[in-house]
Amino acid sequence: MKRQILSLLILLLVAVCAGAKEYRPEDVPNVHLKDRTQYISDPENLMTQKTKTAVNARLRALEDSTTVQMAIAVLPSIGGDDIFDFTQKLASDWGVGHSDKDNGLVVVFDLDGRNIRMHTGQGLEGRLTDVACSRIIDEEVIPNMKEGNLDKAVDDMTARTARVLTDPEAAAEIRSQEGESRSPFSDDNPMLLLFIPIVVTVLCYAWLIVICVRLRGKDDFQKALMLHNSNSTALDIVLCVLSLGLGVPAVLIRKAMLKHYRNHGRKCDLCGTPMKKLDEEQDNLYLTPAQDLEERLRSIDYDVWLCPRCGATEIFPFPEKDSAYTKCPACGTHAMRLLYDRIDVRPTATKKGYGTKVYECMNCHKREERRYEIPAQGAGPIIIAGGGRGGSGGGGFSGGSWGGGSFGGGGSSGSW
Repeated sequence: MKRQILSLLILLLVAVCAGAKEYRPEDVPNVHLKDRTQYISDPENLMTQKTKTAVNARLRALEDSTTVQMAIAVLPSIGGDDIFDFTQKLASDWGVGHSDKDNGLVVVFDLDGRNIRMHTGQGLEGRLTDVACSRIIDEEVIPNMKEGNLDKAVDDMTARTARVLTDPEAAAEIRSQEGESRSPFSDDNPMLLLFIPIVVTVLCYAWLIVICVRLRGKDDFQKALMLHNSNSTALDIVLCVLSLGLGVPAVLIRKAMLKHYRNHGRKCDLCGTPMKKLDEEQDNLYLTPAQDLEERLRSIDYDVWLCPRCGATEIFPFPEKDSAYTKCPACGTHAMRLLYDRIDVRPTATKKGYGTKVYECMNCHKREERRYEIPAQGAGPIIIAGGGRGGSGGGGFSGGSWGGGSFGGGGSSGSW
């Protein structure tokens, strides 16, 4: 026991000599800015990761269910600053809470000063009163901090705060319309469940009518090509599912029309004899090597019609929309594919780079290089901070993904 006490005294002495790092409000990392699932700013890793994960999940669930935003800063020292002023400045700079309800809560732990501050937005003052904050601090934080258990203090404090704020009676008072992610299916109106199937069904038949109108005046090949280009198996499946099967007839009619116009009998332009459509094996005899390659690559499907009397042929191309092959500028064959992609000049944090994509035609083996730019690595997305409303305490600037709430000075402080 004496050895343990001596070790503890040595650690305390080292900590005092080294001095705790002092933070100003502008120095505290806004972790929510980079990751919306993070609510605890613990720059010196004074808490265990296990507890932080659990508390972050609790605060995420609190925001999802009530739209209340709660931020916690665990700091080794605030350099002797008044904890009220420090927390007010931090809360206002970050803009925790949503601007239409000011339903933010900021908690600051000053370990060197042995102080804690729970700072409430104006919209929470009616539910999370100064007295309620004081009780939470006295009963959940101070006893744990006196035992040196920071993790349990934060865990118990957030658990009790969440229970207070998730009280059904508090919902209407603190819920923000800005923070809600509404779904049309969250309403109790059963007719709303039929809205999407009805709309999708109407679109299916409207699309069919538009196609029929556009087919007027076209020959059989033009009609078949238009229907072929509008055909998508994946899209048809989605439409059938979303329409609860009501759009199936429209899809089947369109496919039947495509089959009809591709197989509809035609007469030879030379002798007037009815022509015969050849199957996939027979039609290869009448295709050029380039056309045969396109069929094997599945970039174009050819229909070949043969006149049994005079031997005349008619060949109709049906390009595949999802093919990886494009038209070669040299030979005109749809057999150009990406061969490789190389980086010529690597980008830096401030300068853009360049790369080259090399394509090769599978028919004539012509290669084509296409140069492109690579953005500078430091050119990330621009985050525009929204301005919150200024409260009586001077709040208002919304940093990161907080909602722009303001603070009037409600809450409570405590020491251990």
